[in-house]
Parts: sequence; C-alpha cells; structure tokens
Amino acid sequence: MLPLNYLDLYRLAEELQQLVGWQLQAVFNPNLLRYVLEIRGLAQSRNLFIDLTPAKPFIVSTSFTKTKSLGKKTPVFNFLKAHFLNLRLETLEIAQKPNRTLRMIFTGGAEIIFKCFPHGQHLILRASDKFINLPLRPKNKEEEGVTFISPEVSKLWDMNDDLISEALKGTSQGGAGAEPVGEPYHLKILKKLEKAVAAIEKGMAEQKPLDLERIEVLEKRATESQGEEIQGIFEEIKRIKRKSSVSETRRQGLLIQIEKIKIEPNSAPTPKANLPKPKKGEAAFSGTRVRISENWELWVGRNAWQNDDLLRLGSSHELWLHLRDYPGAHGILRGPKKAEPTPTQVELAARIVAILSQSKKKPFSEGEKLDFIIAPKKFVRKRKGDAPGRVTVEREVVRRIAFKSIKFEVI
Repeated sequence: MLPLNYLDLYRLAEELQQLVGWQLQAVFNPNLLRYVLEIRGLAQSRNLFIDLTPAKPFIVSTSFTKTKSLGKKTPVFNFLKAHFLNLRLETLEIAQKPNRTLRMIFTGGAEIIFKCFPHGQHLILRASDKFINLPLRPKNKEEEGVTFISPEVSKLWDMNDDLISEALKGTSQGGAGAEPVGEPYHLKILKKLEKAVAAIEKGMAEQKPLDLERIEVLEKRATESQGEEIQGIFEEIKRIKRKSSVSETRRQGLLIQIEKIKIEPNSAPTPKANLPKPKKGEAAFSGTRVRISENWELWVGRNAWQNDDLLRLGSSHELWLHLRDYPGAHGILRGPKKAEPTPTQVELAARIVAILSQSKKKPFSEGEKLDFIIAPKKFVRKRKGDAPGRVTVEREVVRRIAFKSIKFEVI
C-alpha cells in the first residue's frame, strides 16, 4: 500500500466524517508497528488501521473485522488504551497550512493528529499535557522506490480546498464511467423515468404491427359472421385498441413528469418509507408509537409487559434506549435494516423516552443532563427467570443528552 499523500488525507477525512459522534471501544496491536482502533456507532462498527512502518506508513478506515493483539504491549498501545478508550469522537478537522493535517478530537480534548509534510509524515497522540510524536520517514528516499509525494501530488502543496476537491473528483475510485458520488436525488428519478419511457416505447413498437394484423383478421371475420359472434369480435377489437391507448397515456404522463422535474427539481417524488416488515403481533402492541422521520419510528413501552413486547417485536439491528439508573420506559428506534439514524434522530428519540419516563411529582428540569443507555436490540436479552420488564444489556453506548420538553404526535 502506498504511503499517505495529500489527496489520500482528504479522502480519508471524508470517510471518517461519518464516525463523528462514535465511541472508541477497543484498541488492538496485531504486530509491533500496526494498531487497530475499533470505533463503534449505535448500530455498527468501523476499524481505523494505523501502520507505523517507516518506509510505508498508512492509515485507512474499513468495516469491522475481528483481530487480536500481541502478548507484548507497546508504549503506543498503552497510551491509546489509557487515554483514548471509551472516548467519543467529537470533531474532525483538516487544515492546509503550514502542513496538511488531519485532526481527530475526542471527548476531553484528546487528539490523534496525522501530519503530512513534503519530507514525510508525523503521527501525534495527545491527551492533556501528555503526547507521543512519531516521525515517519524512510531512511533513504530512494530505497525500494518509495516516494512519499509523487510529482503530480506535490503540485497540490499551494492548492486551496476548492482545487483539491476538483482533483479528488478526477481521482475518485472507479475511474472513467464510474457513477458520480453524491448524485442528486432528482437526477436518479429522471434516469428511472427515462428508462421507463424507453421500455414503453420499445414495447409499443414491437406490439403495434401485431395489433394491426390482429385487428385486420378480426374485421375480416366480422364481415363473414352475424349475430352474437359479430358483437364478440368488436369487443375484442376494442380491447386491443384500449390496451394500446393505455400504454400511450402512460408514456405521455411520464414525459410530462420528466419535463416538470427538469424545470423544478424539488418536484421529484419523495422515496417511500422503508420501514421494516411488520411482525406477527405488532398490531396488538399497546405501547406508544411516535413518527421520528419518514423512515424511522419510535416504539415506547410504558410498563413491564409492554417492555417485554418491545423486546419480542423489535428486530436485531434496531436501537434500544433507556434512561441510565432510572426506572422508566424502554424505547426501540425502528427503521431500515441497512441504515443508521442520525445523531439528531437519536437525540429526539431519547428526549421522547425521557418525557414518557419522568415522574409527575418530580419532572426533569429544562436542560438537565441525562444519561441514556443505547444499544442494538440484538445485545439486549431477557434471561430465564427475570421479572417482567427486566433485561440484560451488553456492548451498550452511554450518551449524555440535555432534557428538552418537546411536542410530538403519537401514531
């Protein structure tokens, strides 16, 4: 793998942006020069691989894969485990000057900094007044043909963010003919509509000669028939013409829709809600249901039996929420299987759970900091013999959210 250059640094920043708000759950060192940081979100994990090999250092983000640590612990491993474990990634910053710098800032100000210079790279781990600075450069720049900065990339030293973005577009994965990244939704709809029009026109072109031939045969039969047989022949002719007319009407409707979207992109039809398929017994759920967004619903159990029903009806990928160290409602944030709710949606769901959990005699005050236990439903289990409403949670994430009295509509 090639050493990290400027473009790779910006590309990596785009990949890591989705990890903001996630928690560093584990640190591994497969060998003395490689480290793996497991960063966990609410429903999935990502691994950040850091290779400190002087000749070819690199850093890459990938989906979660299991790994093991060496028996011998290095200073870098001990520093990461002591100062970064269980911290949440708060912000991600990238700077141009005086050098290309990718800065990952965690809760409490702990930082992982990756700097890219013309002569090499630096990895800096910083926590309060303690830090580790690891200069990464080959002993000999000509050794094994290793070059940190290619001639093309070195020209980017004085480029601004806009020019770098243009360069990234030209070097995106997939090469020529690849589907543009982040294609606007209305363009995707236009492509689907144009494809449907082409399919209708092709079908009409193939069917029209057959229909004309069929109608000619029926009209010839009609001249030789009489009575009820003639009536049946004319009904068949009408059916053939009606079928052709329906296809033409459908085609015209799609063409009008295409022209409208071209003039007003916002008029493109919104995607249908992609909620999970209902399970047996969902209709009988007596708890509270709240629409969070088009694709997400919050189901809340208000008593022990409703909480047990939630556990039975929820899918493994959905998020389970509960106030930490406080008796109250259980909630499950339900949505599409291969999607993760935004931090805003999770905060909204947590506040609703808090509202439905608070005591009438001692309600929560506005802005009061509340801790919530959040975990995928597959890690929430009910052990044999547990009392109604009692559960055991594993691999949970604790989120601190300020209480806010909000209005919401129950489904």
